[in-house]
Amino acid sequence: MLFHRLDFFAFFLVVLALYACLGKRAQNTLLLVASYYFYAQWDYRFTLLLFGVTLVNFVFGHLIYINKGHAKLWLWSSALLSLGVLGYYKYYNFFIDNALAFFAMMGLPFSSQATAVILPVGVSFFTFQALSYPIDIYRGDTRPGSASHGDLTFSSAVGDFLDFALYVSFFPQLVAGPIERSRDLLKQILADRQVTRDQIETGLWLFCLGLAMKIGVADEIAPQVDAVYANVAAHSFWAIYAATVAFALQIYCDFAGYTFMARGVASLMGFTLTNNFLQPYLASSFQDFWRRWHISLSTWFRDYFYIPLGGNRHGPVRTYANLAATMVVVGLWHGATWAYVLWGVFHGALLAVERFAMGKIKILFPGLALTGFGALAASAAGRVVVLQGVLAGWFLFRVGDLSVVSRIVEEGKGWTWGGFADLPLSFPDALPYVSFLLIVALYETPCYRRGEEIHPARFSAPHRTALYLVLAMIIMSSVGMKDAPFIYFQF
Repeated sequence: MLFHRLDFFAFFLVVLALYACLGKRAQNTLLLVASYYFYAQWDYRFTLLLFGVTLVNFVFGHLIYINKGHAKLWLWSSALLSLGVLGYYKYYNFFIDNALAFFAMMGLPFSSQATAVILPVGVSFFTFQALSYPIDIYRGDTRPGSASHGDLTFSSAVGDFLDFALYVSFFPQLVAGPIERSRDLLKQILADRQVTRDQIETGLWLFCLGLAMKIGVADEIAPQVDAVYANVAAHSFWAIYAATVAFALQIYCDFAGYTFMARGVASLMGFTLTNNFLQPYLASSFQDFWRRWHISLSTWFRDYFYIPLGGNRHGPVRTYANLAATMVVVGLWHGATWAYVLWGVFHGALLAVERFAMGKIKILFPGLALTGFGALAASAAGRVVVLQGVLAGWFLFRVGDLSVVSRIVEEGKGWTWGGFADLPLSFPDALPYVSFLLIVALYETPCYRRGEEIHPARFSAPHRTALYLVLAMIIMSSVGMKDAPFIYFQF
């Protein structure tokens, strides 16, 4: 059930109508039932997996809270069970395929009758979201809902479990995030909610913006990107570069579009979800890029992996190693292929080199402070360099198979400049996307400077009307043209 399909609109209208007529406890029950129904539309069998991950982390979270002496044991048990299940579904096929390739390389006759494991949609997202609960309880950042009232009885634990189950399965962000923390979303589930006019306006704006980005931009660009990447070795450098730029736009509009729609749906019911994107392609550094791209994932790894490894507290060499290890795991989180691992290694190297270079600059040029045109030129040059690095990473990400890269080097045209006739998009084809981006950029630029995101309430009525008309035109011209799933559903 995808956000841009009619069946979701029908589903959500029914849920919203019932939701408006109920009190908080009944609303939570309704949302829990609706969330499991929503997930069951993909494959009802995996609702048991969703329930199991929820139950494991809830039980161990409570054990951590009531038994401080064995808290670390319960935490590790919760993490091993959750990550073990995630590893089985996500990396079983990867392990079998690579084991068979290794045996073949060694000349050992070995075959496997193992059945390929289906990857449940959204498993990486809801597993990480559930696991943050026992971790936060262990750290003292949150506690079971009934503990706030000193009532850890069986009946209160049942109520806590239903609320926690909704936190893990909340349908707007269940299958592709943003990955919420218990101290944020669970707190809203436990609190009384009243939908305000501002939340309704915010919800409608975010949903319409996300829908336009998904069906009006991402899905329209996808065929041109696919055409080049289906046979990368047969295309010139400029064609591959243009397709990679198009993919950068596609994946942003697809993933950010989903997040905006998820936040919009949640806002219409009185919830506030994490802002997962903040103009990432305008980042001033590679570190800044990860502060702006998939924010909920990067902060999850920062808080629960990078900092526990030691972060930047044990000298530069250890810091570089921690950055590399974190980004390798981020790459593996995205998918069980060596291309994703290399993508993670590449970004880890970019972060390490950037940190090393900045440290050397501070030593060699103490007190260096550019002003005026020098500062502007340095800022622009830095953003261009960062964007090119990000695009190189997107190439590795989109290729998906390292053998393709070797074919480009050995037999392809990827190292020739080629001509503009080889480009995947002509200027007339690209004009609608460029126009959309210019319009959004016109409104986002002042917001970017303030560290905010675009919102029509900040503009005058004529500007708001113009924005909504542009979105309406894009949506109406694209409805029914494509029916592509969201890219991050496969992660």
